[in-house]
Amino acid sequence: MKSFLQTVVLLSVLGFFVTVEPSLATDKFNGFLWPTLGRSQKASWYEWWYSKVVDPKTGRAFFFVYEVVNPWDHDSTLPVSRAGVTFGDFGRRLQVAKQAPVKEFRAARDRYDVAIGSPAFATADTRHLQGQIVSAEGLKVSWDLVFEDPWSFRAMGWTMGIPDLLNIGWYPVQATAKVSGTIRVGEETIQLERAPGYQDRNWGRSFPKWWSWVVANHWNEGGDAVLVAGGGAPKVLGRPSPYEGMSIGFRYQGELYAFRPTDGIFPRTEINFGKWEMRARDLFGNRIEISASAPVEKFMDLQFLTPQGKVFHDWEALAGDVRVKFTPLGKQPVRLTSPFAGIEYGSDEEVPRSSPLRIWR
Repeated sequence: MKSFLQTVVLLSVLGFFVTVEPSLATDKFNGFLWPTLGRSQKASWYEWWYSKVVDPKTGRAFFFVYEVVNPWDHDSTLPVSRAGVTFGDFGRRLQVAKQAPVKEFRAARDRYDVAIGSPAFATADTRHLQGQIVSAEGLKVSWDLVFEDPWSFRAMGWTMGIPDLLNIGWYPVQATAKVSGTIRVGEETIQLERAPGYQDRNWGRSFPKWWSWVVANHWNEGGDAVLVAGGGAPKVLGRPSPYEGMSIGFRYQGELYAFRPTDGIFPRTEINFGKWEMRARDLFGNRIEISASAPVEKFMDLQFLTPQGKVFHDWEALAGDVRVKFTPLGKQPVRLTSPFAGIEYGSDEEVPRSSPLRIWR
């Protein structure tokens, strides 16, 4: 373990000075990764593009997932091979999904540009999110949204560029997004005007033992701030990781503060379903403390089928409460609160974790 941590610190020092946030228009990690990272032509592989938006007037939240599983399987020889889109409405506790054969999935490699169906019933790129599907009960849902003001955070640091190092990938691409447009659920129309939004990427060969996530970009106090925290228990070179934990990105007044294991920083974390606590100090002496919570009734179980055919339960709330205390070196603490935080905990357990998961180092 000691030698592993020493290696991480050394690589983080090297990687810290060469990490450059990409141009969103040509960001390959927001594009279709399987042609370059999914080296084995018939190995398990999944990718999805996740977006969310919260209406600040009502607190009503929505999510959208565009996905492909085993993209090499154009003949659908495996029962889990598919493309599809899922729409979620937290206000109605509603999830509606539609699938298509893998051969009806199209995506660009160097940017976010996805279409599902023939003809396409759902499309997405860095600026637009559009789709129309009907539930098994005949409820029609549709969306036509525009995303603005993106900012990305490489939560995985230098590990993003090393194929096959980790079994999973996570990349918050549009963490500061403002969303405008229309969502229709049956006869109801929801009109959004620069509502707080978010978009990220997930990919890999298998799912982690667990993962967690806390994000916010709309604050009671106003101001220019965004929080992105996430992590879990991945595999490293196909083996259980010697490190489980979280990576934190906090941008305040245009300045990024990164608290990542790849920077030699290991945030302290305690997760007890319904409450998330994190704290960290970077190599420069800046400190952050995060407390996020939501009552059980605000969570929905987003079930993802792994490429191996196992159900992964992602318990998610998009209108949770978060408190942030950020103390820049030599300055007074900054305190921020938000009622629109995204919070989640995922694992293969049908019932969320009831006992604390502590990662104190």
